[in-house]
Amino acid sequence: MGHPALSLASIRFPLHPQWRKSEPSCQIDAPRKNLIEDKRIGLIFLVPGANETFRVNGRARISSDPDLKRRFAVDGKEPRTVIVVEVEQAFQHCPKALVRSDLWKAGQGSRPDGVPTLGDFAAARNPDIDSSVFDADYAKRVPRELY
Repeated sequence: MGHPALSLASIRFPLHPQWRKSEPSCQIDAPRKNLIEDKRIGLIFLVPGANETFRVNGRARISSDPDLKRRFAVDGKEPRTVIVVEVEQAFQHCPKALVRSDLWKAGQGSRPDGVPTLGDFAAARNPDIDSSVFDADYAKRVPRELY
């Protein structure tokens, strides 16, 4: 299993780490900027291989509390901030779209024709990026730059 993307401080307060911006396709500052203007947040939890989902709506705040950041440290690196969510609603989300699409089976075959890659998105944002080079290097960069 991977590193924690979410933790529960209590049933009412899920915590979500915000890592450093590491590449052009990661616009990690956007969620923080949005939360400064509007505290409302909606989260949907997906677990690869499971069709069940869970939805949380509430109000969020950005915290740079050292104790919270330490909870998400990976290889000695802490996130810049942690988003703390006060839950106002929590409920099961209908899995019909996941079931109908066979979402988790889709990853077992080849990439569908015409679906842009991360390199395509990065090149569209920055003309200095070669999408094929970006995609070829992506697998090597991810473990190094994930946190």
